[in-house]
Amino acid sequence: MFYYKILVWLFFVVLAMISACVPLIWLVLFIGLWDIEEANNRH
Repeated sequence: MFYYKILVWLFFVVLAMISACVPLIWLVLFIGLWDIEEANNRH
């Protein structure tokens, strides 16, 4: 049972990290694409 608790805890930690990182990844992609569009419009 001890290992089961560790696995569940690790699962929730990984899930929390993924949930926290996904919006950040989308934000970086969105800003990157927006900068590319702005650069294309300037030239």
